Amino acid sequence: MKKIISIVMVIGCLSLLLCSCDLFGNEKSLKEVAAEHLNLSLDDATVLEEWDNHGGFHGDGETFVKLSCADGFEENFNSEWKALPLEGEAYQYFYEWGGVFEHPETGEKVIPEVENGYWFFKSTGAMNWEFALFDCEENILYFYVFDA
Repeated sequence: MKKIISIVMVIGCLSLLLCSCDLFGNEKSLKEVAAEHLNLSLDDATVLEEWDNHGGFHGDGETFVKLSCADGFEENFNSEWKALPLEGEAYQYFYEWGGVFEHPETGEKVIPEVENGYWFFKSTGAMNWEFALFDCEENILYFYVFDA
């Protein structure tokens, strides 16, 4: 019996060690995640707000990053970025879906309606997508990931 308890304790300690290595290892900041997904350099951008509530078995959840950028930041956009107004699926999700683009705790909209700017939308699977909006007036970049 002592041998079984010792084996269980060793397995438990190893599991804890492996989990802590994963948690404190090479985890990226949300700013780095946004830079990678948008294929942009965000080194000079300042994080104003961020949150991520992904978790659970399937990893469903939302990621949000709001960044202050330098003047002329929009010059970095590639052909995937479009000038406002929104159209297609991006329009549908932004204007017609209740609960999307809202803070999970406060229920307040996290991305305002912007008149002068650029947007990026990428579907990453059924009910999974990435959206970014750049406000040219305020030089604010909003990045939002939705995984259902």
